[in-house]
Amino acid sequence: HGCRRLYRQMRSHDADLRFMALNDLLAELQKSTWTLDESTEENLVNEVLRLVRDSNAEVQNLAVQCVGPLARKAKEARLNDMIEQLCALVAQKESESQREVAGLGLKMLVVEIPPGTDEGIKLCHQLVPKLLLQLSDSALSNESHMDQLDLLAECLSRFGHVVQPAQLADAQRVVLPMLDHTRPAIRKRATVVIGMLVFILLQMTVHVAITCNAMMHKLIHNTCTLSFIVSRNNPQKLSKYMDDILPLVLKHAQADDEDLREQCLQTLEAFALRCPAAVRPHLESVVSLSVEQITYDPNYADDDEDEDDAMEEEEEEEEEEEEDDDGYSDDDDTSWKVRRGAAKTLAALAATRPEYLGYFYETIAPVLITRFTEREEAVRLEILQAFIVLLQQTHIHMRSNPTVYAQVVAQLSQLVPRLSRRLAAQMKGKSVATRHVGFTLLAELVRALCGQNFGEEQFSLFVDTLAATLSSKEDQRQQGLSYRLASGSTSVLKIEAILFLRHLLHYASLSVIANHLDKLVAALCEATDDRFYKISAEALRACADLVTAVTADSATADAYAAHLERVYAAILRHARTVDTDQEVRERSVAALGVVCVRAGDRIDLNEALEVLFDRCGNEGTQVVALHALRSIALGDSTASTVAFKSAIANKTPIVVRLVRVGRRAVKIAALECIIVFITRHAADFPHDSYTDITRDCRPLVSENDLQLLPLALNCVAAVVRVAPSENVGSDLNRISTSGIVLLSSPLVQGAALESLANFYAAMVQVGATNLSSLSNKLFDQARKLSIQLAASETAVEGTKKQVNCPAPHHSWEAPTNDLACFATDNAKELRCVALQALGEIGRSSDLSGFADIDTNLLALLSDPLDDVRSAASFALGNVAAGNVQQYLPRLVCEIKKGDSRRYLLLNSLKETNTVVDTMHTHTHTHTHRSLLFEESDTDEEISKNVVAECIGRLTLSNPAKFLPELQARLRSSSARTRAAVIAAVKFTFTGAQSREYDDLLRPLLVEFLSLMKDGDLTVRRLSLTTLNTAAHNKPHLVRDVLDQLLPLLYEDTIIRTELIRVIDMGPFKHKVDDGLDIRKAAYECMYTLLDTCADRIELSTFLDRVVPALKDQQEICILAYLTLARLMHISPTSVTQRLDDVAELLRATLSHKLKDNAVKQEVERHRELVLAALRALATLAPLSDPTATPKFDALLRDTRAGPLAEDFRSAIAASESREQQRLGTGMRGASDDMDLS
Repeated sequence: HGCRRLYRQMRSHDADLRFMALNDLLAELQKSTWTLDESTEENLVNEVLRLVRDSNAEVQNLAVQCVGPLARKAKEARLNDMIEQLCALVAQKESESQREVAGLGLKMLVVEIPPGTDEGIKLCHQLVPKLLLQLSDSALSNESHMDQLDLLAECLSRFGHVVQPAQLADAQRVVLPMLDHTRPAIRKRATVVIGMLVFILLQMTVHVAITCNAMMHKLIHNTCTLSFIVSRNNPQKLSKYMDDILPLVLKHAQADDEDLREQCLQTLEAFALRCPAAVRPHLESVVSLSVEQITYDPNYADDDEDEDDAMEEEEEEEEEEEEDDDGYSDDDDTSWKVRRGAAKTLAALAATRPEYLGYFYETIAPVLITRFTEREEAVRLEILQAFIVLLQQTHIHMRSNPTVYAQVVAQLSQLVPRLSRRLAAQMKGKSVATRHVGFTLLAELVRALCGQNFGEEQFSLFVDTLAATLSSKEDQRQQGLSYRLASGSTSVLKIEAILFLRHLLHYASLSVIANHLDKLVAALCEATDDRFYKISAEALRACADLVTAVTADSATADAYAAHLERVYAAILRHARTVDTDQEVRERSVAALGVVCVRAGDRIDLNEALEVLFDRCGNEGTQVVALHALRSIALGDSTASTVAFKSAIANKTPIVVRLVRVGRRAVKIAALECIIVFITRHAADFPHDSYTDITRDCRPLVSENDLQLLPLALNCVAAVVRVAPSENVGSDLNRISTSGIVLLSSPLVQGAALESLANFYAAMVQVGATNLSSLSNKLFDQARKLSIQLAASETAVEGTKKQVNCPAPHHSWEAPTNDLACFATDNAKELRCVALQALGEIGRSSDLSGFADIDTNLLALLSDPLDDVRSAASFALGNVAAGNVQQYLPRLVCEIKKGDSRRYLLLNSLKETNTVVDTMHTHTHTHTHRSLLFEESDTDEEISKNVVAECIGRLTLSNPAKFLPELQARLRSSSARTRAAVIAAVKFTFTGAQSREYDDLLRPLLVEFLSLMKDGDLTVRRLSLTTLNTAAHNKPHLVRDVLDQLLPLLYEDTIIRTELIRVIDMGPFKHKVDDGLDIRKAAYECMYTLLDTCADRIELSTFLDRVVPALKDQQEICILAYLTLARLMHISPTSVTQRLDDVAELLRATLSHKLKDNAVKQEVERHRELVLAALRALATLAPLSDPTATPKFDALLRDTRAGPLAEDFRSAIAASESREQQRLGTGMRGASDDMDLS
């Protein structure tokens, strides 16, 4: 019925009804559940095609929009009708408007159908022959041919891999002659089509590729365009021809034809971005050409070499000329395109070759600074952007390796004076865009220099511009400035100016801004009142930074009292206002907290504290106000004032009340605040509040919220330590009972478990309970509920740590005797807990006074229960650590017996070596060195890791002696021995901190890690994990040899079919990939190297191994997603070049459908992989560009509108939250941590 209604309305004489019918049809077509029968489909297709020729332009446009979605639902016959009629309209000569609309309809049809689908194959097979037939018709107009060439290029781009070889040959035959066409627009479009043909042919056989190569040489003038297209689509293939193509491009880049020069430079830019490794041998030539072309300006005579002294006069003259004729412009002058292309090429080189930063600062940077005076704004912005890329790369790699890049920063420092003068002159002009990019450049400059060598002389050049940007026009006129803000000044410009100032305040010394504080304070205070909330919020942040900078030295802070008073007044005014934007209120309260901490003795602190405690009652500012109060309490100067002590005494109930009635985030902030109040200001804390705290915290002592639990327990522990017993209340015993019950929960781990230990330690410390009583309660609970071993172990150990009593064993005599009794209890759980507790006590206490304790523990190693044997092994090792001289020789002697207890005894030895300092056991190494090497060559898999760790720690005791011995064993014929050696080396990286060890290991490192190519899979996997550990703990050892190790590492990321086994399991077969663990270890290592040695990695080659991982197994895919996210922050330019490749693999993951009979585990794993893919897509989304990354942009659009839209929105929100957290204070630059959850 609905379709019939639409059909009637589309045939109406009323254009409005036709328009509404098409609008309704378009909405229905977007629904995945909407289907059509054959008759209805035919009628709708005919009517939509008829309306494409409608006389009403709005109806025509809407009909065209319906073509694509309708084609996706149409059957083959209807699809063919649509192509026939639209092609006929494109070929007709009567109506130019209908031809354009029909061409747009065909393009919509091509774009809407996804690649790789049956509809796409059908469309390509039907449309391409018709387009070629029309292109062969010389009678058609040039405009028709241009539309058909655009359509053909789009078809080849999306569906080229399914075009039949005969059609490709026809396309080559038809389009090649058009390269000589008299009309440039047709030649350009024909070149694009030929480029797509080259790309497709390069993916086929070697014979066809040779034909393609010959075709490229024949088209010598179009080689640049072809190379540009191929480099964007298949850089790996083009890299093989780079030594032939690039010299040709360099040669034509110096031709008299400016269009050809521009094309050559665009091609070089594409090469630098997409094939950086292949360009590397030609880097100097490309740099030399780009530096030459960036100064190419034949129509303008200007001596740019050393005119700094006269530059300001020249700029004033240029401004006068601009006022007269609105800027120099010559429509016939296209040389600016050449300069722009050169600037973009230099930016691409800087983004992809950070290891050449020193060379770039010698060759590129001085020329870029000279060209800051570029007359064409589009070129000037690209030049400034190129310098920004240089600065960003400097900051990224300086942060990861300051020593290596110190020379680079020194080179940059020498350029700062000249750079500042040139840039300041440009930022005084009328161009808002130039000033915006200029402030960005200044912020990056300060970051790259870490505030050094950007002094008061340089800053003074920009103060007026900065103040004028933040001030109103009336103030500018009052100041009598020679320049004015253009009427088009944007909020983004102001925010960028504030961001520059914040970077300066963060990195530079106060002396840089001291002489300009009057202007800066006035401008910032005015900016806090800006109508746009983002500007006001950023200005308040800058005010807080300014206060921090001014009060950094208390000796000189009094000199700036007037400025502090003015900033404080502006902040306080906003903090009191409740009807402003939420972000402004939060920033003002946070800034007020900073003022109180840094300058509390110079302001009316009572007034400020009154506002902060008042903000604790406002739901929108509760959390930030509590954080501010906590910071004040942690401070030294403000917290000791009478005003703050009075506030603690009188206002604390406001904070305590929030523990009971606040939302979750408020409860967390309130508990954190109360803990600091109690621990730092117990004398001023109101005693009446102690009972309220224990009462309000009691419901929180549960496993319902594991983030609130440790805070509540720590808060009660703080109360117990300082409060009189009569003020604690009866809730303390209930909390104690609840805590013991909580120990039985497997969820209570980490911080929650440590907080329980802290709580019970506090009770023992103040006498609320005693250690023996507490131990009995724990064992009673263990007897009742069989609590987890680790839980009681941590609780007892935490109690020992926190009790304020001496450490000798006599203080633990009674508990130790109790534990010894429990160790022989019939209940398995009690024995395990007792043995673990004995081990914790023996770790730092000498238990040799207890007769036969070692004999009893050795006897328990033969217990029939595995858990008891493991606990006894742990206890024996730690007891031996308490008295090495007495127990270690016997332990070694027992190991030599080689009985069934060997693994447990080795584990005890490992515990001893872990606890005791390696130098302390040096005198005993001779007794068990050979024993460990013998054990390393046994068949027992279970003991290998323990033995390796023992050997590693033994090596640290005398590296000069044992490293050569390990090196000699690398050549052992036994894979078990080689595995033990490399595993032992891995353990040394986590324990060795001496420079002596590093110097001894450095020349041997490559030989050890070369086991990545060992024939044994276990040895290779251990070598990869060793490299990962080395890169994480000692990157300075890895950096210099990374070029030798990376090829071996990349080799281990390749899927090897010979390692995949098929297991016949009756009705079905199961594949087992023995190489999965190796690939996983390799990708984990790559992730770590990216964080510690990114500047030594060829990122294009690195990405060549990351992208294929997206179609590997789930564990590898998730690692690849995390690696891409980290790469995006390190080198977004490199990632952008591969986004379309990533998009295809992400689409395959997101569109994958499980079989109907998939089990629950498969469904959960698939769901986890899809969510990981969505997180990766959300993280990479900011890099999307419809022009540069069309496939990725299309994937984003489809995902936002598809069945995963809700999950994707959640992923986007989480990504934005992580980005805000990563940026922290809002300033650029931070590192992210690996999250494998």
